[in-house]
Amino acid sequence: MKSIGVLVVCLLGISGFLIGCASAAPADTSAQDVEGDKPAAKKVEAPVAATTNPEGVQTAVVAVDGKFSPAVLHVKKGQPVEVTFDTKNRSCAETVIFKVIDQTIHLKDGEKTVLKFTPKDAGTIDYACSMDMIKGKIVVE
Repeated sequence: MKSIGVLVVCLLGISGFLIGCASAAPADTSAQDVEGDKPAAKKVEAPVAATTNPEGVQTAVVAVDGKFSPAVLHVKKGQPVEVTFDTKNRSCAETVIFKVIDQTIHLKDGEKTVLKFTPKDAGTIDYACSMDMIKGKIVVE
């Protein structure tokens, strides 16, 4: 009789353990659509071309809100460029480094900071926060 009681207790313990394990780690469905058969599409932002003002300066505004938006900006070589960084939430982008043109800017929440340069050669100017987590690029054509 004792062995039946021990067996019942063991079975209850094992079933409780298995049920607990099954419910403790729910499946990650955050990347699936409503039908559950495809991953959710990642929104990709289109590149933006700078506009040229009457003085011949290419201008653009990059919003800073935990990321750079637009993340890709197109400009023409040989013409002065002014990029205004409009900062809402700089996150780790307090310092932004532009290695190719040897410039660094410092952003503050609620302020606008202007980067001025004249690109001499075609190519890509990558820039990022000092932690290299928030990134953007200026494509010179």
